[in-house]
Amino acid sequence: MARSGPRAVNVVPAYWDTAGSGRFFTRWSAVASLPVSTLLLVPVVQGTRDGYVQGIAAALLSWVVLALPVLVVAGAERRMRDHRSRAILVAVTLLVVAIVRPILNETFVHVLFGGRSGGVWAARIGTNIIVAFGLFTLVAIITTQYQQTRATADRLAHALGRLEAATGQVVTDDRDARLVIRGIVAELRAERDAMLARDVDFDAVRDFSERVRAASHRLEEMAAGSAPVPALWAPLSRTARRRHGLERLQPTPLLWVGALYLLMSAPYLLTVGDVFDVVIAGVAIFLLDLAAGAVLRALPGDVRRGRGAIFLLVWMLAGMTAAVVGRLLLPDTGALMIIPVFAMPLAAIVLSLAIDTYRWARTDEVDATRELARAAVDFADRVRRAQAPLHHAASTLHGRVQGRCVIFAARVDEHAPTADDIAQFRLETDRALDEVLIPAGTSEIDTVGALRRMLAGWEPIMALETRIDDAAASAVDGADAAPIVSEVVNEALVNAVKHSGARAARIDISTDAGGDLHVRVASAGELPRAVMPIRPFAGRTLLYQDGAEVVLESTLPATLIAAHA
Repeated sequence: MARSGPRAVNVVPAYWDTAGSGRFFTRWSAVASLPVSTLLLVPVVQGTRDGYVQGIAAALLSWVVLALPVLVVAGAERRMRDHRSRAILVAVTLLVVAIVRPILNETFVHVLFGGRSGGVWAARIGTNIIVAFGLFTLVAIITTQYQQTRATADRLAHALGRLEAATGQVVTDDRDARLVIRGIVAELRAERDAMLARDVDFDAVRDFSERVRAASHRLEEMAAGSAPVPALWAPLSRTARRRHGLERLQPTPLLWVGALYLLMSAPYLLTVGDVFDVVIAGVAIFLLDLAAGAVLRALPGDVRRGRGAIFLLVWMLAGMTAAVVGRLLLPDTGALMIIPVFAMPLAAIVLSLAIDTYRWARTDEVDATRELARAAVDFADRVRRAQAPLHHAASTLHGRVQGRCVIFAARVDEHAPTADDIAQFRLETDRALDEVLIPAGTSEIDTVGALRRMLAGWEPIMALETRIDDAAASAVDGADAAPIVSEVVNEALVNAVKHSGARAARIDISTDAGGDLHVRVASAGELPRAVMPIRPFAGRTLLYQDGAEVVLESTLPATLIAAHA
């Protein structure tokens, strides 16, 4: 089962994939970059008491000026179709913004306040480059993965909604079918009594027998057509509680906040301090990260409403402590040491919200995957249980009731029936009609092949083309290993819905010369990667891209089939 936490990503491929995705710059980029630009990457005006506040004003104006061309780039990347071209456009944009931003900051400081800000230009530009590429890429990776995961969960929820609608229809049909059966039994009793009240001859009994046969065929037709076709869309009700507001601020993975903060601060630290100072600062930041994580993880589980506020308080205290350590190590930095007070909580908030958003999307996907696999089998069982009374009633009418009619007609054809003959016929047909109304047992349903039951459950969602060779048929239909085959196919169909919302699939089941059973399920779609991890079954299983199709292949060893045969 896939984990609900964030996935580990390889940095360079992840950047390349997201930079060329056409969705690199989003509203979330703006939301994340605004506080980072105006609270962290701030030009502090020298020689003034309010130098940091003035720097915030200059940084805010720079953000507004740069946001306009970035907005144009965001529109352009959505219209471009070539992945490489989009990635190059994004990289150039980030580089230009990182270089131009310190210059704009300095310009606004001079124009608005008649001063200048401190810092080495190389460090300022280097910090902006690291933050621009790191921040925007982090947001883009989380956003892209969230959108992909959300789309997968929506496709699963859509299919599950269709299946639940179909299941509801089955329940209604089952109730209606029982009413129909009772009505037919009442009609047949009335027709039989009317026939017996008149002169009873061969033709009269034969006509009644034909009525019984017609009723039997009617019930068989109802059973054959009782699997409903649900609406194209049926909303899936979700009752799971979601966190809101500050409740979403959960503990971040240990050392992540410290690493992000040090990455953003590295160019500045390397220009104002020696190696010893940088090492001490790094150790201090990581210790603060560990301490903050320990405090937040030590909170009782029932602390829900206040957890977000405690999160902010803990990280603000960590930021203040970092500012004090920085002032002790670098006493000449002046007002710049106020930045950790905002920077560390800000980094923690960005990471926590990103991880929380992605985690909920993954949780929805995992829950929907599990529910869809379960619902398909449950639907098939419900359909068969709904059909069982119809099959039972049709069989009883055709066998016992019509059989009594045939015997009675033969006796009537030989001689006029006596009062005892009529009473016996009434008694026997009453017993048979009573049996029609008795609910059918489920033993027949339970012994039907697992694969056939499961495939029936997918009929409202997908068109299935199934090919099973003669040698594999016995394993699929009768062996105890059949549930494993059913599980493999069910997993493949769930993946077909997850990765493309496919409405059709091909299922091929065959055996080779050695007796191994091969299951292959193919459907139109596109995987995020050429080969995807898949949970193991009894044998080797692969999920991969084959041209325009997603394919799941599994091999069940002959030893397993023999052991369960």
